[in-house]
Amino acid sequence: SDVLAKALKERDNLRSRLEKVEAFIELHNEFSERSAAPSHKKTLKVRRRKSSQPQQIAASAEQLIRSAGRPLTRGELAEKMKEAGITIESSDIPRYIGTVLWRMPDKFENVEDGYWLVGVTRPPL
Repeated sequence: SDVLAKALKERDNLRSRLEKVEAFIELHNEFSERSAAPSHKKTLKVRRRKSSQPQQIAASAEQLIRSAGRPLTRGELAEKMKEAGITIESSDIPRYIGTVLWRMPDKFENVEDGYWLVGVTRPPL
């Protein structure tokens, strides 16, 4: 029905907005921690150690989405990466994956039912 379609669209819009707010909060916390760090060199060293992780996560997410042939939620991606033995250093792994993918709008898009690949035709529901 039209009412249900509107409700589903609103839910998707809210989810998308929530992910953006969560990404903002994560960035804010990251920069706040950096400015409060006692040693700037130590902060840079930690950042270098993790610098390749977003690219690895993005590459894994792309493979997983292609293999699934459908959009995957960040929770599904987290579970599949864990099953594949991929270790992600974060207290909230699904949120971290969502943030990584959200920061790559040229590669990933957040659609109603998860993350999909930009420029790739989505399968019918």
